[in-house]
Amino acid sequence: MPIREEIRQKVKSEVANESNIDIDRVKDEHILTDAPLNLDKAALGMLTLTLRKYIKTYRSDRTVVVKEVRKSGLTVKALVDLVYEKLQ
Repeated sequence: MPIREEIRQKVKSEVANESNIDIDRVKDEHILTDAPLNLDKAALGMLTLTLRKYIKTYRSDRTVVVKEVRKSGLTVKALVDLVYEKLQ
């Protein structure tokens, strides 16, 4: 089971990948749909699929759904917390 810091790095890496920005520019307080990340619904859907696969690797009985990731005002930190919660 990954520790919180490993989960944080994985989520930040996937957010950076979907946003096409450097991982060093992804901050915990950034909102997924606002600048500089600017993730649209399609990108949030792809991010959800990637995180779902990551969660299923450790907990096959848990998942994350698009509705949770598309929640208005969701920050990178909140997404990390969500994934961490799913893995517990």
